[in-house]
Amino acid sequence: MVYKLCDIDNVPVMKISQEIAKTTLPGCKEVYRLFDSQGVPILDFIDLVSNPAPKQKEKVYCQHVTVDSKRCYVIPSKVESILKLIWNDGLAVFDGQETDLSYHDYLSTCRARCISRLKQARRDLLRPTNPAPYKISTSKEYAELYKELWDSKAPVILYK
Repeated sequence: MVYKLCDIDNVPVMKISQEIAKTTLPGCKEVYRLFDSQGVPILDFIDLVSNPAPKQKEKVYCQHVTVDSKRCYVIPSKVESILKLIWNDGLAVFDGQETDLSYHDYLSTCRARCISRLKQARRDLLRPTNPAPYKISTSKEYAELYKELWDSKAPVILYK
């Protein structure tokens, strides 16, 4: 597991990398899983914590964080908040409650949750050869924050 800062004293920060996939997503955010009418996850949606949560059966504008042309509307049948507190002051947290589960029991519980989530996934995402990518989208406001920070932090190359 790797922990990377995304906010310092309510100021969004990001790690810049030449490989865009290694650049971190800045700021305090919420992450929601949007489901179709069959209960299958469509995509994960990243938004600012200050924005209201998406609502089921209401249109949600989704866009790629760096490619403006990749955008769509989704009308989810179910919306689930998936960003969860895992550690609080050195204690494991499970389902919002601090727990005294042993490290082994805690990992076993987390493993079982992970396996149950994988069973919800579309088969094309899990095939061993050429798996389909799972979609991650952001709100327009979050994409704007990302671009603003990128423009202010990423060095601009000067060619002479």
